[in-house]
Amino acid sequence: MFLIYFFFSLQFLECKTDQEKLLILQRKNKQLVQLEQLLRELQGDRESIKEQFRSCEVEVMGLKEQVNMFKELIMAKDEIVMNLTSRVYELENRTPAEPMRPAPHGAIVDCNQSGDQANGYDLTSDTTCGNSTSTGTSLPKTIVDIKEVDKLKDSLQAYETQNKFLNKEILELNQLRTNDGIREKALIGQNTEMEASYCRINSKYLLLLKELKAPQRDGVQADDLISRLLEDAIASDSSTAVESARTEPTRFEEYDQYGFSVTAGDDMDDTLASRAAQFQRRSDEISAKMRDMEISLSVKWENYFVNRGDRDLIKTPELKSLVRQGIPHEFRAHVWKGCIDSFVKKDREMYGASYYMKLLDRKKYQHSPAVKQIELDLLRTLPNNQHYLNLDSDGIPKLRKVLLAYSVHNPMIGYCQGLNRLAAIALLYLNEEDAFWCMIAIIEYIMPPDYYSKTLIGSQTDQRVFKELLSEKIPRLNAHLDRENVDLSLVTFNWFITIFCDNIPAETMLRVWDTFLFEGNKVLFRFGLAFFKYHEDKLLQMTGYIEIFNFLRQMPSTMKDIKSLSQIAFHELNPFPRRHINNKRQIHRAQVLHELEELDAIREEFVTTRPSVVVDGVMSDEEDDYAVVDAIGN
Repeated sequence: MFLIYFFFSLQFLECKTDQEKLLILQRKNKQLVQLEQLLRELQGDRESIKEQFRSCEVEVMGLKEQVNMFKELIMAKDEIVMNLTSRVYELENRTPAEPMRPAPHGAIVDCNQSGDQANGYDLTSDTTCGNSTSTGTSLPKTIVDIKEVDKLKDSLQAYETQNKFLNKEILELNQLRTNDGIREKALIGQNTEMEASYCRINSKYLLLLKELKAPQRDGVQADDLISRLLEDAIASDSSTAVESARTEPTRFEEYDQYGFSVTAGDDMDDTLASRAAQFQRRSDEISAKMRDMEISLSVKWENYFVNRGDRDLIKTPELKSLVRQGIPHEFRAHVWKGCIDSFVKKDREMYGASYYMKLLDRKKYQHSPAVKQIELDLLRTLPNNQHYLNLDSDGIPKLRKVLLAYSVHNPMIGYCQGLNRLAAIALLYLNEEDAFWCMIAIIEYIMPPDYYSKTLIGSQTDQRVFKELLSEKIPRLNAHLDRENVDLSLVTFNWFITIFCDNIPAETMLRVWDTFLFEGNKVLFRFGLAFFKYHEDKLLQMTGYIEIFNFLRQMPSTMKDIKSLSQIAFHELNPFPRRHINNKRQIHRAQVLHELEELDAIREEFVTTRPSVVVDGVMSDEEDDYAVVDAIGN
């Protein structure tokens, strides 16, 4: 803003006449008025959208109340219908008239009945018809009221008529409920569209304010710059087709549902731009949700669990397809545990239910060299996640115990960097003990042998396999990277050893974990190649080692389109046979082992042949160091 004022002052000073100065002042005043008006309009639009958003929420709540009322009314009607049906059934199945019995002496009966019966009495006995005068003693008043039958028939007819009316009303209520559901869905779609529009307007509004503070470049006049920025700020994309989808209210919290910071990784130079980026990110999330399938993924998973019942998780093609589409947040813990149990169920039975707690006995790990390294790495694990921010965070004690327990369980590995992240991600959805067994499943069953050993033989082998697969699946890119002498392992090594936890968006990382736990380590190659395929065109346009390497370091943070990545990983890269990968692993593992043996021989020869350096009878520090190494080697 200061520079804008500076250029304006220069223009003003360059004016030779008062008339020119007056014209400049008038133009600037006009621009300021327009700017203020546009800002007021933007603020008005924002308030209007907020008001519409609130009214839609109120209307949706009202519709939900009506639906609940209709449901209660239908339940009451159904109960009445059931009662009426039961009554009709009783009447229809009523037992026949009782056998004739002699009428009491002098009883008055209906003589107009057909045959020799009247009201169930035998007329051949000593009776008196109702239309005759009785003689003798007074007649007892034991009269069977035949009008009761007529009343019951009338009631039955009335109930049948009422039943027909209620059935018609129930159908009308069901239609109303269906119409309300359609209307609610449409309102949710409108609500979602307005929320996305609100986020876009706020983003451009904040970017406009930021741009107004920036200095001018290349001699562009202030009025042209302001006009261009205003046009960019008020421009909105209104041509996007909107589908109805349920979304959460617009709010910007510091952490997402997984505990990761939503602002981590943003290279913003001020709060204004960071806020604008948050609005844009929220708009993108809403748009992505509106592009979801008509049948909700959560509904598919609910149907799957209803059909599955209480049975153990079985890996079927249907479940494989669901996992590749993504596991909803509310079902992820259940599915992860089922996948882990498929690997370690026998181990858990063999070691016993209290095995994890026994490993936490302080006597078993207090002298372990892994304890110190674990403590050093606790706060380095996921520094952008609120569960592992500091020593007082709720995830740190759990993480410490899981890592210590595993170091005691597997002393051959103990602890190495990378294991802390595996445990931390597992703890996002699993309890301590299940996270411990998750580490066992990953390290000892899913990943190849020696992946986390001191020599990292398995990890080195997979890097060579990945490079060979890149040359087969994306040959142009592989040749380009070779020409620029780019060593991919400097970037991809961390992807594999941490299972894509390093600088990758949380949603993408969790989707990789979903398929990894279900399908195994082959998924790592699929997604690693998908990352490069996704940015193939951009990488082919880059030249120079520094430019390419810097882009590759930042590339994981841009992998937010998990739908496109999954399409590439599981469709475009096919065929992807596991046997093919295992064969490559055997070949490259033999090469790595041979190279390590040669390296060990060179080191041993170097240590044994190096002459001792003695100055005035005092052994040098260098000689002392090699003597220690020699002693360790012997």
